[in-house]
Amino acid sequence: MLRSKMSQLLVATIFSAPTVGWVATLPALANDYYGAIAYSRSTGSHGYSYDYATSQAAE
Repeated sequence: MLRSKMSQLLVATIFSAPTVGWVATLPALANDYYGAIAYSRSTGSHGYSYDYATSQAAE
């Protein structure tokens, strides 16, 4: 019984490893988004923005 479970595990590993490796090498399908961080030394205030299409819009 143990031998058949080990055989099943080995076969599953052999067939799934190439698939996992292939998926891991796909490039990320991300869009470019911009953000900005602001900090005031005089007041200590801070703020941020994110998910803007351009860097100018984020600022």
